[in-house]
Amino acid sequence: MSTLKVGTIQTEAGGAVGLTKLTPAKAYVQFSDGDGTFDETFNATSETDNGNGDISYDFVTNMSNNNYPASGEAGGDFSSFFTRMISHAGSTNATARMRCTNSASFTTQQGFRMSSIIHGDLA
Repeated sequence: MSTLKVGTIQTEAGGAVGLTKLTPAKAYVQFSDGDGTFDETFNATSETDNGNGDISYDFVTNMSNNNYPASGEAGGDFSSFFTRMISHAGSTNATARMRCTNSASFTTQQGFRMSSIIHGDLA
């Protein structure tokens, strides 16, 4: 068994190593109260409230195209026991759009503790 401990990984030219062809998440957000700020974020900024349970956020570094894989989850308000699902329909290479849907009624509703994870290639 080997252990590798490094402080910085760089290209041969001394620049930053890009994640353009690797599999780690390229962006993610997590927020819990819909107040316009993220609790946790990577490569994401500028949350926009498009209406009840419909939120967009911009990427700091765009994706290479509009066809990237995305996943997400959201919890309800705990007054009901319905789970929530996230749809990323309407996303572009510069913006991810999430809609929180009640899995029982399939209506868009406010989510609590929503998360979104983006994979694919960066531009």
